[in-house]
Amino acid sequence: MADQSPTLAPTSNTVHGPAVARAARARRRTSARSPFSAASLEASRFMPRTATRRQPSHSHCRRRRPSSGRIRRPRIPIGRHSSGRGRRGRTTRQGITPRLTAAPPRREDAARPVPRAREPTVRIFLVLAASPNPTFASSLWRSNLHDPLVAMGHDVVLFEEGVLPLFDLDPALTSTAGPRGIFTQRFLDAVEAAHRAAPLDLVLTYVSDSHLEPDAVRRVRERVAPVVNFFCNNIHQFHLVRRIAPAFDLCLVPEHAALARYRAVGAEPLFWPMAANPDVYRPLPLAPEYGATFAGQRYGERTTHLLALLDAGVDAHAFGQGWSADGPLAAPGSAEARGVPAAAARLALDALRGRLPWRALADRAAWRALRARHAAALHGPLDDAGYVALFSRSRVSLGFLDLGDTHRTLRPLRQVRLREFEATMAGAFYLTGWLEELGEHYVLGREIECYRSRAELVDKCRWYLAHDDARAAVARAGHARARRDHTWTRRFEALFAELRRRGRIAA
Repeated sequence: MADQSPTLAPTSNTVHGPAVARAARARRRTSARSPFSAASLEASRFMPRTATRRQPSHSHCRRRRPSSGRIRRPRIPIGRHSSGRGRRGRTTRQGITPRLTAAPPRREDAARPVPRAREPTVRIFLVLAASPNPTFASSLWRSNLHDPLVAMGHDVVLFEEGVLPLFDLDPALTSTAGPRGIFTQRFLDAVEAAHRAAPLDLVLTYVSDSHLEPDAVRRVRERVAPVVNFFCNNIHQFHLVRRIAPAFDLCLVPEHAALARYRAVGAEPLFWPMAANPDVYRPLPLAPEYGATFAGQRYGERTTHLLALLDAGVDAHAFGQGWSADGPLAAPGSAEARGVPAAAARLALDALRGRLPWRALADRAAWRALRARHAAALHGPLDDAGYVALFSRSRVSLGFLDLGDTHRTLRPLRQVRLREFEATMAGAFYLTGWLEELGEHYVLGREIECYRSRAELVDKCRWYLAHDDARAAVARAGHARARRDHTWTRRFEALFAELRRRGRIAA
């Protein structure tokens, strides 16, 4: 049966003036009462949602409302937030540090996006951790989800303090209830303060079950603005958002195969693929110094793939957590690190979970061989600037789509990742694993290349390293496609168009 989930609607070419959004906010400024006060919540029980929420309006038919004589509430500071300006939009941020390095100059021959009609300004409360990993400095998600909104001219209130640590908690454990309750109250307080300063049009979050209580999300939806949540890695981590997903107006899902899971729990998913920020990921005037590279954590089949390339004579290198040649053979705290009895117990448990024990043994043997024979090809993590530069320093950029240790099963799990868009946006020749869903984003074989087996990975890597013109043609085509279709600006335009179509934000 064809997938019936909503898809990204094409962006309208109609020009809406910023006055539309300002007027919509002004109509909601009718009470000094807190949206979360006891009186307000009691009143909301007997008041339809349309009476407390803005209605879609149109500049060609809207009349100016008579003044009520109220004094307009002045803008007030939001707790410890401080205001600052982006290139065009405005952001109110908490605990933000400047970028570690300045952006390199843009190449003169780089493709530039086609200008499109300016959309109405949207005031957004954004709950987002700047980095996906607490062990090294990164602003990956801030660069990809926050900065494009500011560059589009939207008014963004960024709330990020305390978001990242809660991702490490298991939402199923009772011990998570305490931290979740504390964060929920801080979230409600911050939303209230931001909404009183100037009415919010949208609350956009990147959270899991460990962060918020579903009732708090519903309260914000009823009294403030629609709430939309983004969450990735749903193929193998959907259990982390199963409880809270139905509370949101929309759930942004980057993986096609995960849409059915959201619908099964009563949530409303919207297919919203990954993308990349062209102001961050772009070709740099650097001479290639590596044959093939991969940047990311070491797990899954990545070790055996890299070993196969190096043993075949390919100048391949890996950067990231777990790759350092002088690091431990086993991850600290793992069953392998605790000794033979613990490792044997882990193998037995894996067998009960459907894992094939001999594949785990093969992974460990490959890691030992890789360290022994190719230590010079193994490197630690890169910072954000080094990560982007690596695409230009490499003739071939590698991608691996397997998830966790599912390659040890008879049915491995794979998904499209952020890297599938970062690499092409940075102008790299990209060679990644084959997945049917990739065909929705690229012309396979023309804009990116794919492999279906380890042998094909080695063959294609060697062939393209020996054919510079063919490799450059694929890189150019992939870069042009990414600039045209896979920017976060395009994704947000489609999201806002869908929300307007549903009447969730003012038209």
